[in-house]
Amino acid sequence: MYCQPLINARTHSCEGIELLLRWHNRRQGWIAPDVFIPLAERQNLIAPLTRFVLSETVRQLPLLPLHNGFHIAINVSASHFHRQEIIKDLQQLWWPADPKPQLIVELTERDALPVVDLHTVAFLHKSGVKLAIDDFGTGHSSLSYLKTLNPDVLKIDKIFTGAIGNDAINATVTDMVISLAQRLNIALVAEGVETAQQATYMRDRGVNALQGYFYARPMPLTDFPLWLDSWQQDSQMPA
Repeated sequence: MYCQPLINARTHSCEGIELLLRWHNRRQGWIAPDVFIPLAERQNLIAPLTRFVLSETVRQLPLLPLHNGFHIAINVSASHFHRQEIIKDLQQLWWPADPKPQLIVELTERDALPVVDLHTVAFLHKSGVKLAIDDFGTGHSSLSYLKTLNPDVLKIDKIFTGAIGNDAINATVTDMVISLAQRLNIALVAEGVETAQQATYMRDRGVNALQGYFYARPMPLTDFPLWLDSWQQDSQMPA
């Protein structure tokens, strides 16, 4: 279990984390998520992995800020929405723990999002779970998602963040996504922020939260409390 912090673009405070999985193979060393996640999808292991993330997060909740101003984002595949499986898992693993942080479910555009069970989406909204579309604009992109899924958050893919200052076309697309989300009152997270220029660009355009190596690399969840303590101390220091 790893995590990567999300930084409030305006206040510079850490407002949440995205939970990530890392796999260390005894023979091959560290296996990249780009390799093992598609493998898990082909072997129908994505839902069990999500259950592992939920159960491990509940077990390690005492390590995290225990208030609803802090959020925990987990990646969930569209297939996990079938037959309300994700709801059953939350009922069994998440809600009994009475967690204080806000839960955000991230759907990646790698999946065919139109197959998502809309009854499940409606139930999650009603239950206070927020919905994010990850990697927006890079996969099976469709503006219809914004109507049918009614997401609370759009995550701007690192491809567009990396284009700032280098690629005028992708930068224009980024500005269009930002403008659209703001018109629809959807919060924005910029992924892959690696430079001060990128952070400033996103902040000046009203992006709500920033995530990337400029702030922190993914870290074991058990290391997060120490990182957060250090971040909070540094943030309180006068400029």
